[in-house]
Amino acid sequence: MKKLVLMLFAFFCPLFVFAADFDLNSDFQAESENFAEDDSEIYSDFNDEVVDEIDSDIEDLKPKEKKRIDIPRRIFEIGFDTNVGVSNNYFAVSDILKKELEIDLRKIADEIDSKGLSFDFLFSSDFFMNLNLKNGVSVGLSSGIESSGNGLISKEFFEFLGYGNSLNETISVDGSVDSSVFAYAKTDVSFYIKDFRVNFAPAVFFPLLHVETTKFDSHFLNKSDGSIEAGVSVAYKINSCAPMEPFFDKEYRDFFNLNNMNFSAGFDLASSIEHQIFETLMGRAYVRLPIVPGSMKNTVQSTLEMRYGADDIFDMIKNEGDNLHFDSGEKIYGKEKYWISRPFRTGAEIAWRPFGNWMKFGALLGLGVKYPWTSEAKPYIEYKGTVEASLFNILGINFSSSYINEVFVHQAGFMLNCRVLEIDCGVSAQGANFKKSCQGSGFGAYTGIRIGW
Repeated sequence: MKKLVLMLFAFFCPLFVFAADFDLNSDFQAESENFAEDDSEIYSDFNDEVVDEIDSDIEDLKPKEKKRIDIPRRIFEIGFDTNVGVSNNYFAVSDILKKELEIDLRKIADEIDSKGLSFDFLFSSDFFMNLNLKNGVSVGLSSGIESSGNGLISKEFFEFLGYGNSLNETISVDGSVDSSVFAYAKTDVSFYIKDFRVNFAPAVFFPLLHVETTKFDSHFLNKSDGSIEAGVSVAYKINSCAPMEPFFDKEYRDFFNLNNMNFSAGFDLASSIEHQIFETLMGRAYVRLPIVPGSMKNTVQSTLEMRYGADDIFDMIKNEGDNLHFDSGEKIYGKEKYWISRPFRTGAEIAWRPFGNWMKFGALLGLGVKYPWTSEAKPYIEYKGTVEASLFNILGINFSSSYINEVFVHQAGFMLNCRVLEIDCGVSAQGANFKKSCQGSGFGAYTGIRIGW
């Protein structure tokens, strides 16, 4: 019996052991799988964190694109810009383009500015070449010509037209004319110093012409017999880079002969620094500092006179006066150095892009000084407000209102850009009086073409 029990135990024991071993292996396998899953999750989380840290480090190592006030559209470009404008401070197109034109001389005398009637003109044209690198460095070369001028007739002239004068009373009227023309060549370099963008633009300029009146007066006299006398006398002086004799003698080939030029170049330095104030706001401070004035060594002086007489006011209105005489005095040529600099300018501007680069709001406030470092220095305030918008940097529009060079300018412009070619153009209403400038007392236009990639 004992042998039978032993035999049965010996037979079934391995089966129990095998069964127990199978369950142990199964449990171990399940635990292993659970451990592997937990380990995989831990490893996956760790791997994601490491990858994120590496990506973050790579992004930190990449050079961040630094914002600018003026964003270039090409790496390399050549082109030109031209700007022209003429204006006065009283007579507007809206006053003239009427079905029935009425001229109220007394109204003109009452409304015209206390300094009188002013005329202004501006012309500038330049050719440029720019290189804009991805690291923020920009280099440019440009050359061109710029000219501006103004004239003035005092208020007394219009008071005479509106209210007349007493018998045997002489009304005196004065005025002035002033104009300058410069040629220049400029180098423009911009780069970053940490988060500040610095620009230097040294320029050599050449004074070509300066015209001014040394005397401008006129008189009107009503005599007791009803006759009228009027006279105008203007003494002027022209400083030029070339002798003026060939010009007045109509020998223009000799006038434009470079061998006859007699002048010295001047030098000024423009500089600016800009910085990102907030995420969407950029600021820039600028200055153009005249350092060495240029000079011209040729002069001509003369006098222009006009005399008019009429037996009475009716002959004057009908243009049936007994005499109208013009006289040009003798021209006196000479050699005399005249030193002149381009205007001093300084100020600050901002550019706000709240919706991205497709729209910009800009503002500028500055100070300008004509004829700096001389006794004739004339300071004036400058300001400008702009709104610019573009569609995919292909089509763009801009609007601005400014007071630059003592003229109010309200401008609207259009831009068409196909990367290889860009065309900019615009028109403006302008004038020395704000109200009249809005009514069209003067007009201007600009155009520009850029070619590159």
